[in-house]
Amino acid sequence: ISIRLINAISLEPNREVTYELFRALGKTADNTALNFLAGYSTDDENTIEGISEGIYRSGLAGKFDSKMIDRAIRIIAEDNSDKAQASAAHFFTRTQDIDFSKYTETLIGVFESFPSVEIRLPLIKAIGRTESPDALPVLVKATISDPDYRVRVNAISTLSSFKYSKVEKSVITSLSDENIHVRIAAAEYLSTTAKINDSAALMEFAETSGDWRVRSLLYKSLLKNGRKTELSKAIHRHYNQSTNPYEKAWLLDALSGDLENFRFINDAVFHSEISVIRTYGMNAIVDIYRNFRLTPEQQREFISAFKMAILSGDPVLAYIAADILKDPELGFKELIKDYLFLHEGITKLDLPADWEAAVEIQKTILYFDPERDLPVIEKPVDRPIQW
Repeated sequence: ISIRLINAISLEPNREVTYELFRALGKTADNTALNFLAGYSTDDENTIEGISEGIYRSGLAGKFDSKMIDRAIRIIAEDNSDKAQASAAHFFTRTQDIDFSKYTETLIGVFESFPSVEIRLPLIKAIGRTESPDALPVLVKATISDPDYRVRVNAISTLSSFKYSKVEKSVITSLSDENIHVRIAAAEYLSTTAKINDSAALMEFAETSGDWRVRSLLYKSLLKNGRKTELSKAIHRHYNQSTNPYEKAWLLDALSGDLENFRFINDAVFHSEISVIRTYGMNAIVDIYRNFRLTPEQQREFISAFKMAILSGDPVLAYIAADILKDPELGFKELIKDYLFLHEGITKLDLPADWEAAVEIQKTILYFDPERDLPVIEKPVDRPIQW
């Protein structure tokens, strides 16, 4: 296919069609296509845009070589159109397994010289992927002071590649950013950090934050790092006072950092009719089961919750519970001897609408009994949208 596309490119007079041919060539992603995209010489702006898009598409398919990377760097660094440079920049952001070690200096230089935010957005993520010590000062500066909030958000999202002690100050500073999306990004980063140092400062941010999303994420971070009883009570209080179902859902997720919150979460799940609360709560129960060492009595309590979810008739709860029960690393096959409730759970669903949940339960049945002959569940008919 690539040979036919290359022949068509050489004969095609229409610039728009040529662009699409280069784009298609990137999707073929064979060695002939890679060599052509890396080596085709032209000064035509539209053609360079097509080459850049082809390189990006090839990268999405996981196909690239050093010559293609060099071509993408040149497209970004030279005086090409924003469209061409953006595609090349996204190549570095979206392509997996690139060795960035040779390109850190070039990417930083281009980022610092570019005014266009559409180029800077993917470039800052690419710089973060280098994991180079030289990249860290650039990322920290962008986190705090880049004029576009979207670049600040992207910079924060890359900091997990570096030691927390190296980025702590900039992340905590970002909790006071004027833009809510930056504050949420900083709180999300902290919620996934294994060990934080300044718990007192974060607690103050949590208690004074005017945004429930930031507060919930900070509570999640704090709960994983100490004073579980005190923090859990504070989260319970916010949960009971809130009238926002989404805030309640995020608070249930935050509570997953303490095993002692299982019963509170379990009650919330099965006493609420609101889907987002039930879903986040069940996921929190699953997280607790996976992350804490349980006594046999506690295991039985969790299994009871999973059974209730299967039998609830709620397809989302049933799906989540069925998924964890068939995880071989958790050993439910040794803990559950009577799995007839799984068959009953399928009868509680609204078929064929709840087809995905029913199929997931069947997979769990086959985990417990691989020889079981199960009926095929009819998939709902796809009804195309009448545009």
